[in-house]
Parts: sequence; structure tokens; C-alpha cells
Amino acid sequence: MKPAFCLTIFLGSLLLFAIQPMVGKILLPSLGGTPAVWNTCMLFFQGSLLLGYGYAHFVSGRLSPVWQVRLHLLLLATVTLALPIQAGMELNPPGEADPTWWLLGQLMLLVGLPFIVVSANAPLLQRWFSFADGNRVGDPYFLYAFSNAGSLLALLAYPFLFERSLELGEQARLWSAGFALVTAGFVVCGWFVIRNNAPPDVYQGAWQSRPERATNLPGLSWKQRWHFVFLAAVPSSLMLVAACLLRPVENPAAAGRIAAGEVTTQVSGRIAGWAR
Repeated sequence: MKPAFCLTIFLGSLLLFAIQPMVGKILLPSLGGTPAVWNTCMLFFQGSLLLGYGYAHFVSGRLSPVWQVRLHLLLLATVTLALPIQAGMELNPPGEADPTWWLLGQLMLLVGLPFIVVSANAPLLQRWFSFADGNRVGDPYFLYAFSNAGSLLALLAYPFLFERSLELGEQARLWSAGFALVTAGFVVCGWFVIRNNAPPDVYQGAWQSRPERATNLPGLSWKQRWHFVFLAAVPSSLMLVAACLLRPVENPAAAGRIAAGEVTTQVSGRIAGWAR
């Protein structure tokens, strides 16, 4: 059971971070590689990541494990129908007007649903592992190391391997094949969850299906919550500032290749997260 969860979360995180430079390579040449354009892309990806985490948090607290599996497999199947990503689509940027909203709209049409669904994979798998039977039940957090490993591999492999050896259409098809593998992994992981939980008509929200895991820890105050939000926002802001300093590309033709500075900032974030 454990290898299925480890491999699925690893591949899911690899896809999550491989799609960002790939989409940047599709869209940035039309607008140039200025820091404002890249920061708009990062705004979209960070916002979509938050939506994916919010979806995972919502269903984990309000649906039984069985219904969580059913709902997420339905979303994965829906995304599969929309693949592969249209790498060769014709783009018509708004000329001299502010391209921010146009860029956000193109990102949503191109990868919005796939990115949101993939971003929910890691927290859901960690949650599901705590419901499944295994040697480390109740301790799903070792999976975070596999998630970070997949993220780091994607960020390092894209500029040095995929971007140099594959055309955009080939990259999109390869990403779609990886998504199919992740979907298959979720089927396997979901089977373990369904096998070890009660029928789906029995509500098992939060930790209620495993009473022995319940704790009496006090809840966080709103002051503490906003303190954690602020601490999480600081490194993300610094990452964008670093990207601005490392990427002063103004030539649209030069923006086709993903700058090393973008990858460097995200790799640093992955390493810092792994160190925690």
C-alpha cells in the first residue's frame, strides 16, 4: 500500500511543478519576459494552488473517505477528457492595453482545472493514507518528502532535459501521459481507502472514523491564524522579488526559454520546505 501512495504523490507533485514552466514557455513569448508578466503567472499559480488546497480541506472535513475518493476520481476523469494541453494554440494579446486580465484568462482556459485538481493531490493523499491500513497509519507526513522530491525533480529536469529535447506539443503529450499515471495511482490508493472504511452512507468526516486518533488539542485563535498566514506570505513575496531581480528580460524572442532565475527561486523554496 505504502509504495502506491508514495509513487502517486511523487508523480502528482512532479506534474504540478512541470506544468508551470511549460505554460510559461507557451504564453510568455507573446508578451515578453518582463517581471510583471512572470509575476502575473505566479499570481495565477499561487491562487490556483490555494483553491486546490481549499478544495482538499473542504472535502476532507465534510465527506466520508469513500465519497472523497469518488468525487476526486470524477474530477480526475473530467480533466482527462480536456487533455492534452493545447500547446500550439493561436494567441492574440491585447496590443498596447494592459495584458494582465488577458493573461489570467488564458491561463485559466489553458490549465486552470488541471492545475487546481493536481494541486489538491498531495493533501488529499496524505489525508487518505491516515484512513488506510498500514504500518504508519496516523503518520502520513513522511509523504511530504516524496512530494517535495517530485517538485524538485520537475524544476531541475525541465530546463535541462525537457525544454532542450522536446517540442511543446511533445511536452504536453508527455504531461498528459503522466496525468493518466497519476489517475491510475489514485484508483489504487482509493481502493485501499474504500476497502478499509465503512459504507459511503455513514458519515465519517474529519477524524471521526478513527476515534482512537482524536485529540483534545485547543483550537487556534484568529490572531494565531493570521500570524501563520503572514509567515507563509513572506517567503512567497520574497520569491517574486527574487524573480524580478533575476529576470530582466525584455525581448519577447528571448522569453521563449525559461530563465534560470525562475527555476532557481522555486528550487530554493522546495529545498527550504524539505529542510523543515
